[in-house]
Amino acid sequence: MATIVDAARYAAASARVHGVAAQLIPQTMWADLLAAPDLPAVTRLLRQSWYAGALTAVDDSAPNPSALERAFWHHWATASRLPLPLLQGLQRDLLEWHWRRFEIENLKAVLRGVHFHAAPSQIQASLIALGSAASLRWETLSSAGTVFAVVDRLRTTQYCTYLVPALAHYRREGLLYVLEIALDLGYVRRLRQFIHALHGRDRREAQRLLGMRIDADNLLWAYRFRTYARFAPEEILNYTLQRGLTVDAEIVREIVLGAPLVGIVRRLWGAAIPALDELNELSERAALERLELLVQRHLHQVALRTWQSYPLQLGTILAYQVFVEDEIRDLLTVVGGKSFGWTAEQLRPYLIGERG
Repeated sequence: MATIVDAARYAAASARVHGVAAQLIPQTMWADLLAAPDLPAVTRLLRQSWYAGALTAVDDSAPNPSALERAFWHHWATASRLPLPLLQGLQRDLLEWHWRRFEIENLKAVLRGVHFHAAPSQIQASLIALGSAASLRWETLSSAGTVFAVVDRLRTTQYCTYLVPALAHYRREGLLYVLEIALDLGYVRRLRQFIHALHGRDRREAQRLLGMRIDADNLLWAYRFRTYARFAPEEILNYTLQRGLTVDAEIVREIVLGAPLVGIVRRLWGAAIPALDELNELSERAALERLELLVQRHLHQVALRTWQSYPLQLGTILAYQVFVEDEIRDLLTVVGGKSFGWTAEQLRPYLIGERG
């Protein structure tokens, strides 16, 4: 009976994401994008794809990389919402909150802009266009004047509960990152709650496609705080997740005390993440960047296997989300590379998917 109920629940959403996934950039276009001589050529090619609507404000003759990035993020946010109206219950709650990551990115941009006294119009121009799905009024927040006023205007929202505990630290030292970290941690904690509220196969698929990303991010945060910011051990523990993860307080403490990256990753995930040996030849900073890409490639392969299995399940919707994200991230890599005149051979080592 559960299988019949699941099939009915996911039939419409699965049909929609399969239809939309058919619009993902085909391999032939990826080959042309990688071979394109410059950004104008990339933009002209993308106007023949499902990105055409997002690129209406981009100048073909001299496309600005920042304008292209905002267009891609807008497309990403729009495409990610497409299956949501066809879901219900716990599954829709999870996908709805997962989508709120775009709102989190905008809120961090507002906090940065207000902190550095940017004009409200400049702040708003930098935001991802989220349309009516946004729960926040960006004009009101952008004109708040101070970070404290921004938080006050958020007082009826979930985001305020994440930011208020960090305000004292911000007031004392004026460090904006404490607020950004508070938003990220609050968002991820609630995402985990939505994952754990699911049951059976839905929960397993959400854990495979979202849970591992949360674990990997927690590990990367800990190492970056140690390597780049040189935070004190107690700060690293404060700025990472501690419970309900594979990368829990015990693992974070090992990282704080100097545990090498490859050893921890190999112990946690073993052969699940391929090509770990190449990290041994890199500095820790370079290895962190490479590990993030290896995790994304692993999750891309998990999504492909899920997509090719039984279609009427939450995993199919989550796999679609992975495909859209990976396509956007690879396009951003192409835009960055073409800004410096990179060839296809120079770009390929940095791509998530097998393109072209």
